[in-house]
Amino acid sequence: MAKTKTPFLSLSAKGSVGESITAQKFHAETLVRGKPYPTDPYSLPQAYQRWLYSEVAWLWSLLTPAEKAAYRSAGARFHLTAFQQYLHERLDKLDYYLGYWKFDNVTAGATLDTTPYGVSGIVYGASPIDGGIGKALYYDGVNDYTNLGTHTHFPGTYNSFSLECLILASVNQRGGIVTRWGSYGYQWFLELTNAGFPRMVIFNNAGAEFAACLGPAALTDGLFHHVAVNWNTNVLLELSIDGTLVASDAAFVGVRSTHVAPLEIGRHEDACFKGIIDNVKLRSRLPVAAQWLEYSKRRYPPE
Repeated sequence: MAKTKTPFLSLSAKGSVGESITAQKFHAETLVRGKPYPTDPYSLPQAYQRWLYSEVAWLWSLLTPAEKAAYRSAGARFHLTAFQQYLHERLDKLDYYLGYWKFDNVTAGATLDTTPYGVSGIVYGASPIDGGIGKALYYDGVNDYTNLGTHTHFPGTYNSFSLECLILASVNQRGGIVTRWGSYGYQWFLELTNAGFPRMVIFNNAGAEFAACLGPAALTDGLFHHVAVNWNTNVLLELSIDGTLVASDAAFVGVRSTHVAPLEIGRHEDACFKGIIDNVKLRSRLPVAAQWLEYSKRRYPPE
């Protein structure tokens, strides 16, 4: 059989064939593989992955040259770049997430934490409903709440942490959104006041305010709002609404609370939230203003 003068396929191929393959160097060999294409790229699971990727990529930009060099060294044996090695480790561990409840998976009265901690919350009465991102939980304002227990990795007043969630309320009624409180006292809570204003409080051992932030306006307009908190322990408490910093407090009073209290969603004391709560996240790192603005715009289906 005569040899062809030109190859049927080359690594510089163009057109439909060239667009469907990719070449990868491995040692002295060149491997030709089909390009990976995500299934259902506009689905909710793919949206979650894109958001998580962008979050980890932001963290990469904050590393020092020495820290990046360490990842370059670790990834060399696997033929990975420093950034690829960083993504591999971060996306696998998610060690800065302390809890993430999407409410897309509420079954048999329980909601799953999608971090490696895997803490399941017990849902009392709240019902699944369409949320700002996928599914959410509706709390009736009477006796609905979710209990997540007293796990040691949940942040207290002595731990720096960030908290974010989406809420929708249409009535001015006091109620806890995300809280750490119990019969022995408070650690902290995020609530809506009787006037519908968002309020974050860090407590002291006397049961009074160690630090507090009050939003400037009611959030009871029947629309979803992104509520975010940064607590830089013993330095600053910040409250952001829809990506904008609206209040901060650094004038601390007393000694921070050391009470042990469960983490709950939808209530504190007997004050139950009336409305929808969605995508509750707790992190050990503190996002900056530009990140809160980006996170506040996330919706699914897209608006």
